[in-house]
Amino acid sequence: MAAHAGVSETVLLGHYVKPNLRDQSNRTYRSLLASLPPEVATRYGFAEDARPKAQRELESARVAGDRVRVAELAKNLGEAKNPANPPVE
Repeated sequence: MAAHAGVSETVLLGHYVKPNLRDQSNRTYRSLLASLPPEVATRYGFAEDARPKAQRELESARVAGDRVRVAELAKNLGEAKNPANPPVE
């Protein structure tokens, strides 16, 4: 993975093991990506994730093994899809 990223293993581990540095790096990446015109981003293989933010957060929590966060997000998603008191039209 380090070779693919073009950085040394030391840099990769140093930045991605520490949550604050990983978050900073991810913010920088998203900022750079957002600054690209859509046709440039598409040309280089970036496709916007069409899933809602809550679904992406749920997947991230699942991958991280954060069961408490998974339960919380799943509950919130379920409530959003099936409200107890739907609006009356």
